[in-house]
Amino acid sequence: MVIRSKEERTRLNAEASAWLARLHGPRGGEAEGALQDWLRADPAHQEAFERATELWELLPGAAEVDTAPRRS
Repeated sequence: MVIRSKEERTRLNAEASAWLARLHGPRGGEAEGALQDWLRADPAHQEAFERATELWELLPGAAEVDTAPRRS
């Protein structure tokens, strides 16, 4: 296991999030091959992408949970 700095983890998480957004964008299918190359380049890329995917999948549910009217 490689120990990575906080800055490097932050960068990897940002890159993974960007890939996920590209895949869900209007031209997502075109990004698939480049994403696979990125994932194969470093095991940490796969880990970061898995974390980003887990968060992406939670977002719609989180929005639904917060539907109660707010009190002023």
